Amino acid sequence: SYRGGDFPPTYRDFAVSRVRCAEAERAFSIVGVPRAPVRDVRLHDITVARAAEADRIAHVEGLAFSDVRVNGRVYSR
Repeated sequence: SYRGGDFPPTYRDFAVSRVRCAEAERAFSIVGVPRAPVRDVRLHDITVARAAEADRIAHVEGLAFSDVRVNGRVYSR
């Protein structure tokens, strides 16, 4: 949880690619806060073979998926 008073953190411009995962509890967890969303996240060429949950995504702007698979299926949101 965010405890930064009047100065929320800035998280932006993330690029993640070429990731292989055999098993995970959750494939993706990207969570910002209402006053400071995570911005501009690009996920490319990622495979999660088995995940109990696909995602937890909240307060995110500019999220893009390209060639992402979770549990054998093309992932899009």
